[in-house]
Amino acid sequence: MDNNAKITEAGSGADSIMPEEPDCVHLSEQYRCNLLLVKKCIGAECRFCQSSYERGRSYKKWQDVMNTMPDDKQLAISAAYYNGQMPWKDSAVDLQ
Repeated sequence: MDNNAKITEAGSGADSIMPEEPDCVHLSEQYRCNLLLVKKCIGAECRFCQSSYERGRSYKKWQDVMNTMPDDKQLAISAAYYNGQMPWKDSAVDLQ
């Protein structure tokens, strides 16, 4: 049996094997991807799979990059993409 699979509960009448749910922030309760247009999650081999810890680290890295840019470039980016706001200035990031 595949190590990345689990058998459905006994008594459900189903002997089917379901893939193990990946630790992904984009996974909905219906086992669908909230990011991609696919019918169901493709599992751990998905290149967009991202844990909440990885998401926090990525966000922190983005903040650091944005904050090190010259002010005029930050203003141009905020005007073009963020309606004049600078969300990278927010420091409340939880890296659990």
